[in-house]
Amino acid sequence: MKSVTNLPLVSIGIPLYNSEKTLRYALDSLLSQTYSNIEFIISDNCSTDSTASICKEYQEVDKRIIFHQQKSNIGPTENFDFVLGQSTGEFFMWAAGDDYRSPNYVEVNLSYLLINSYCVASTSPNIHQDQEYETRNLVTYALEGARTMRFKSFFQLPGASHGIFYSLMRTKVIKSCPYVSSKVFWGWDWTIILFLANFGSVHRSTEGLTIFGAGGVSRTGDVYKSLGLHGIWRLFPFTRFNKIVFKLTENWPRKERAYVAYLLIGLNLKTLLKSNRITLVVFFYLKKLFSFARSI
Repeated sequence: MKSVTNLPLVSIGIPLYNSEKTLRYALDSLLSQTYSNIEFIISDNCSTDSTASICKEYQEVDKRIIFHQQKSNIGPTENFDFVLGQSTGEFFMWAAGDDYRSPNYVEVNLSYLLINSYCVASTSPNIHQDQEYETRNLVTYALEGARTMRFKSFFQLPGASHGIFYSLMRTKVIKSCPYVSSKVFWGWDWTIILFLANFGSVHRSTEGLTIFGAGGVSRTGDVYKSLGLHGIWRLFPFTRFNKIVFKLTENWPRKERAYVAYLLIGLNLKTLLKSNRITLVVFFYLKKLFSFARSI
């Protein structure tokens, strides 16, 4: 695919922190894309390892790389927002320092977006690095159809939405999202996905591949602790997420809003039952209490 302008059509934002072990693997996959009219915006969030020196090394070889080194740690979501703010392309995507993209990833998804204006983003099948590479492990679902169907598709598999968050997006749409710069909270990335889905479809190509690193926050031993959730807030981790989803849908017809509320209730209940030992105890005693009340 030949570029038709000197301006970068695609911007790839790479927010980094202490990524020395996997960074070369990630950068090599991005720099070898078959579509070449790309700017690579790297922001090192004051790493304490050799991340910055590796970035400078690659910058010397490939002039498409624009490297920023933060003087102090600005926080993870702020770093994501920073690289987005620096982008100049018509299309944008985030890339992590431990992820692999197949060489045709950008070309395949850009081609689709260029001829389907109703689509706000496009991505390829994805898998995690610690999973066996088999078709049954590939995540392939999209967010398409009417907006209620797009939201339904997301809520059916929210935990497997990494590929959608790291999709190739229309820059104008993602830059209008007010939640990118928010302090990190439970479901921060999900609000961005639903913001996109509220605008239009998120396509999933059959070609291309993303392999995500196995060290993300969602795959750590105690996600609650890593996101600063303590005490009673472990019972209600989606408090802020819920508010934002209701905000996103506030102008929807009442019936559609009621359906989204139903989806949210299901998500909250599943999380309470599966992720909190404390919740199991609470539900046990509530059940005892209701049984006692019925016997009176």
